[in-house]
Formats: sequence, structure tokens, C-alpha cells
Amino acid sequence: MTIRLAVVSTAENTTRIMPLIGTLGGDQLKIVLHIGNNDGHFKASSLARLSKRPGTEGHLMASQRWTGAAQSLIEQDGFLEQMETFIDQLH
Repeated sequence: MTIRLAVVSTAENTTRIMPLIGTLGGDQLKIVLHIGNNDGHFKASSLARLSKRPGTEGHLMASQRWTGAAQSLIEQDGFLEQMETFIDQLH
């Protein structure tokens, strides 16, 4: 079984530990998403401050456009609560 890990690391000291985590985990751990600085898959400030600076995988919202197709999802009961929980988990 492989653990697929998402990491939020924007500071140098925590980013330096990531290779060690990968080494210690061996084949059983894979960092699949790194939200961080320019060296992360996606730049954290592009989410928190909506900046245009990309990470190594580009910008998370680069190819997104509003079409209204997801309006019914946004209008569902509980959407705001779920969105706020997700935001809390990211922070």
C-alpha cells in the first residue's frame, strides 16, 4: 500500500524536510501534491492571494473559466459549510 501525501509547505525549513520524508517512506509514501513556493507543484500565494505566479506544474486556475455549469453545485445546501471546512484544512 502506498500513502499518497499532499503537503502544504511554504517555508524553507519545512520544504527541506520533504526529501527526507520521501526517503524514509520509501516505496510506501509518495508526495503527490506540494502547495508551496516556486518549487511546489502549485504556488500557495496563487490560492491565498490570487497571484499569477505559477509553481512547477503551472497555476492551479490557469485553464479554468466560468461557464455557469456548476451553478447547481454552488447552490446546494451545505456548500458554504463544506467550502469553509476545505479552506480551514488548507490553512
